[in-house]
Amino acid sequence: MTSKNLFINYHKLERTQRLWAFWLLLYLAAMSVLSFTFEMFSLSDYHAVTSDLIGVPDVRSFCFTVFSAVFCGIHGFLYLHSRKKADFFLSLPLSRKQLFFASYWNGILFYLIPFAAYKLISFVIADVSGQILSRNTALFHLSCSLLLSFLGFLLLYHTVILGMLLCGKLAVSLLAILLLFFYGTYAVIFPVELYCRMFFQTFYRSELLLTFKDNASPFCLYQSLVRTATDGSWQLSSHLAQMVLLLCLCVCSLVLDVYLFQKRSAESIESTLAFPTCAKYIRPLLAVPAALYCGFFLQKSAPDPASYVWLFVGIAFGAVTAHSLFQISFLGNVRSFLQNKRALLFSLSLSAAIACIFIFDLFSYDSFLPSRKNVASMAVSIDGVDTNDTYAAPPEAALQEMHLQGDSLNTAYTWCQSLSASERIAETSYTSAVILYRTTSGQNIYRRYPIADPDVLFAFDPVYTSDKYKKGMFPLLSGIGHTAKRNLIWSDGISHYVLDLNTEEKEELLSIYSEEMISLSLSTLQTEFPCGSLTLAYPRTDTGDGGLIYPSFHRTINYLKAHQIPAQNTIENYMLVSAERFRILENGYRASEALYESEEDLTKLASQLVVRDFAVNPLLYPVNPSCEILLKTKDPASGSILEADCALRR
Repeated sequence: MTSKNLFINYHKLERTQRLWAFWLLLYLAAMSVLSFTFEMFSLSDYHAVTSDLIGVPDVRSFCFTVFSAVFCGIHGFLYLHSRKKADFFLSLPLSRKQLFFASYWNGILFYLIPFAAYKLISFVIADVSGQILSRNTALFHLSCSLLLSFLGFLLLYHTVILGMLLCGKLAVSLLAILLLFFYGTYAVIFPVELYCRMFFQTFYRSELLLTFKDNASPFCLYQSLVRTATDGSWQLSSHLAQMVLLLCLCVCSLVLDVYLFQKRSAESIESTLAFPTCAKYIRPLLAVPAALYCGFFLQKSAPDPASYVWLFVGIAFGAVTAHSLFQISFLGNVRSFLQNKRALLFSLSLSAAIACIFIFDLFSYDSFLPSRKNVASMAVSIDGVDTNDTYAAPPEAALQEMHLQGDSLNTAYTWCQSLSASERIAETSYTSAVILYRTTSGQNIYRRYPIADPDVLFAFDPVYTSDKYKKGMFPLLSGIGHTAKRNLIWSDGISHYVLDLNTEEKEELLSIYSEEMISLSLSTLQTEFPCGSLTLAYPRTDTGDGGLIYPSFHRTINYLKAHQIPAQNTIENYMLVSAERFRILENGYRASEALYESEEDLTKLASQLVVRDFAVNPLLYPVNPSCEILLKTKDPASGSILEADCALRR
């Protein structure tokens, strides 16, 4: 009968023999404290210290946790890959469970003590140096970091132990650990996303796939929980589902580790697979993703994308290669690398069936359209329209901020119905539109529809001229009511002026501008380039929420002129010094083509130029994409040289 005292003595002995590992992790923790101290004193913003350096997003904590989990898991169970050591440990008068937990608990202690010391010492240093204004907030951030890091360590630690138990050779175990860390995300979800992008013409993104991508593998689950913290603010309530999943996986993986440790045969030591019966399950799990990846890459490089011959050739090649490598590497069977033909046929059939689901769209992905009664709101982003992120929201931000409702929603939905019903030939389409349907059940459905010709685009004009669309696309329009502590900056791309206006005048100007921007139509974008911009920025900065001014914004321009702003100025009104023309090379670099310095050449060129940042509608009013103009003008008041990057009108 196993003695409890014997287990305790062995636990202490095992910890003593592995003490060098503890000192190594303690040294890394000390280096982390030193790095924290240097970084803290290099920052002037206390909030960045208390949030990013102490809280959840701390990069040092993430790296230390991942390294410790891998190191402690491998080091604690390394004896399972040596027959001499394994025979000794397994012959001790201890149960398998006691033998397992002796190494298991020591691994946790070796991580937890240095990590907790690093976080607590960092907190004390920040507090003593006066970098923490709210101690309660900082303690909350610290507690969240400790909790999340410990659970992340447990999950990765259990995964490493599982990899060590499944294989009898260290090299194979390391490969197994790598696969277990990332398999669900990169062997299951990522190939599905690749095939969606290849075969579904309306695919843009899928929140379901993104959710699975973040949660389908241990490493990605822990990484996603850390990555979602913004400026240290990490709320347990908003991550409750992921935390429950993390906790369940920790428990289940521990139970599986203990079970496999007890069932692991002593004869499996130094063999490739410790459980040979698992081979029939592992083989298709490796062969099918390999087949899908090979099929995808061969199809992408095929001379005729309409033919799927290369797809199935790639699937066959990938399945056979993975099957053969498994036979050779995992089973050590070099001569009979094509054994188990049934398993190979199963992998081939399953891979081909998965590919056919996407080829023939068996789930009607492209033709799906949520019913109008189930759509609560919509958002639309059109490629080639309002493309400059300085003066318009980026497509992702616009989709999140825009909420088309009422008449705008009805018109937009009808327009999308026509896009969905039309023939989809994406390669020859005029442009495309990204649509976000928000359903009444809280689901977000994304689609990208090709737009066949300009007439279809201009049918969207009633939505484009709505306040819901414009406020979602242009953040400046939402600045009304928030101008008291912010500056309004006018620019024509060459000169910049901070407007000397009080709060009421700024509100009045923004109201006038908002009315004219909302009434701006798609047809106007075909005939006008912007002539200036307005930016709502905080003091001592020139960046913020921006918006473009068009020549047809007469009320806005007159208001600016009334306050001594030369809003009517064009490039021709400046004293031109020189213009250098550059050709854009394929690698993105520029090569000088010509230099214009004569008054005649500059006058002729000026009428063809538009400030590069103002060329925001390449679809409706394009510019020459193959060249850029560096324009130099002279300020008559100061005599200084002003520069602007320009483009040539088409």
